[in-house]
Amino acid sequence: MGIGIHQTQRINSAIDYIITHPCHCHSIDELASLSSFSPYHFLRVFRSITRQTPMQFHLNQRLDRAARMLIYNNAIRVTDVGISCGFTSSQHLSKAFRTAYGLSPRDVRSNLQFLNERTSLREPDNTYRKFALDSFAFGNWHEKDIEISNLPDYRVAYFRTIGPYSAEMLEEWFDRMVDWIGQYTPNSMMFGIPRSIPGITPHWRCIHEVCGVLNDDITLGPGMRELSLKGGLNAVFRADVEYDELYLNCRRIWTWLTHVWLPSSPFQPDDRPAFEVYLRDLKGNPSSTIEFCLPVRSRDDKAW
Repeated sequence: MGIGIHQTQRINSAIDYIITHPCHCHSIDELASLSSFSPYHFLRVFRSITRQTPMQFHLNQRLDRAARMLIYNNAIRVTDVGISCGFTSSQHLSKAFRTAYGLSPRDVRSNLQFLNERTSLREPDNTYRKFALDSFAFGNWHEKDIEISNLPDYRVAYFRTIGPYSAEMLEEWFDRMVDWIGQYTPNSMMFGIPRSIPGITPHWRCIHEVCGVLNDDITLGPGMRELSLKGGLNAVFRADVEYDELYLNCRRIWTWLTHVWLPSSPFQPDDRPAFEVYLRDLKGNPSSTIEFCLPVRSRDDKAW
């Protein structure tokens, strides 16, 4: 039996909770209750949507967070990373890290080495896939084109996808969001939240959300959920992006921001999700201009 849009919507309530409470120990009964399923049906539907059990999903979220912390902050201790990500010790983190990535936490201190040479988790078809940073040619981008801004929080409605960051995966939900915004809030801002970094997260479990700003009197459509998109201090880079290769061009820009600009800046990434703002043309349609918003904080700030 296929999984319907309403079932996906209910499972997303549990995914939201896991993402926003990465260090909490989640029980199946607790997550099933959040989704209004029995534990048996919750496990079946969750695995069908994510290709993982809830416990595997939770562990992978913590490991991805640990990898980001290690890549972006060479000064942070492995023990502190483990504690921040809910592991009981550095040995616990190291064992889980080696199982997932084939490397120890200390091996990822060189971010280019990690993205070029690491082997991802085993995929469902029992194959492995490598991600090479040098396969992405960077554009003519400069530090002067980046603006450090304090952005507001946004109350948004979203559609979520789990799978490759590709036009085939995202186009359907992008079009649904455009239709919803046109019907309810034609002047609303539209966002994309790429919660995963393909060089860290295997493509089959990457998470992406397409969002539109909510007004107080709007009713969510089928498959939609609400979340608070945190603004705060962001490095904002605006670029014209060719939509024929939208995924590849966006990944080039994110890779440049996180692995070229960021290490030489006085900032480190914050734990808030990065997001894209899809700007509109004079007729109100999505234009080719996108703002890439990378949450940052001072490199001297030690607290994650």
